[in-house]
Amino acid sequence: MSVISQPRTITVDQPQTVGTFNFDSLHGYTIAGPGTITVDADGGATINVVSGEHTIAAPLAIVAGVTLTKLGAGAEPCRRRNAGGGGRHDESGERRRREPGSRRGRGG
Repeated sequence: MSVISQPRTITVDQPQTVGTFNFDSLHGYTIAGPGTITVDADGGATINVVSGEHTIAAPLAIVAGVTLTKLGAGAEPCRRRNAGGGGRHDESGERRRREPGSRRGRGG
């Protein structure tokens, strides 16, 4: 059973740092700015989408060397691309990592 009964928007009004996003609701969540969400986690950051369609509309700053991987059956939630930092966003679920100073991702 979902905690929400209709779509909801969560506004990030100050900069935040996260390592994992977890979505599991048939009713959509939208995470909106203006605050930037910095994605930083040892071993890679993850967006877990168990169910539903959700949107991350706030600016994302993926820290250099960090991989952001979407897992789960739900829809890809990112609507904005990397706002800075140099990490890599991978929608396929395949783990990729961009090393600081490199131009190409490599499988990991």
